Amino acid sequence: MNSDGSGVTRLTKGNGEASNPAWAPDGAAIVYSAASEGDRRALFLMGKDGSDPRRLAFSKHQDFCFPGWSIDGSLILFTALNRVGPQGIVVGEERPRCEQWTGEYQIFTLDGEGKTHRLTDSKLAAMRASYGRVAP
Repeated sequence: MNSDGSGVTRLTKGNGEASNPAWAPDGAAIVYSAASEGDRRALFLMGKDGSDPRRLAFSKHQDFCFPGWSIDGSLILFTALNRVGPQGIVVGEERPRCEQWTGEYQIFTLDGEGKTHRLTDSKLAAMRASYGRVAP
């Protein structure tokens, strides 16, 4: 939408939840989490205008949530959730599903070749990370 709130345009096409969008540093693309096979969340990438949506990463055993970009745009950072126990989704709840589920959250990166790299270990639960600059 425009800065004055006019010109609202829907970018995703499906009826399922799409959440946690993150703009690429150059502004050319958006990575986001959305429902995929078997109600698992996957990572998707689309052009800044919603064009060319494609799935980047998916697992039948984990949900991929909370994507973000490295400062130089070479890596996508995301959280993988292993759900634990029964999951209760509250009807009418405004938070994305990844924020409602319980389980083990681990942080990964996805490189330009489509390979994932785990940044945390199973002894530490980490939910939502982001890149930033360290002040001198």
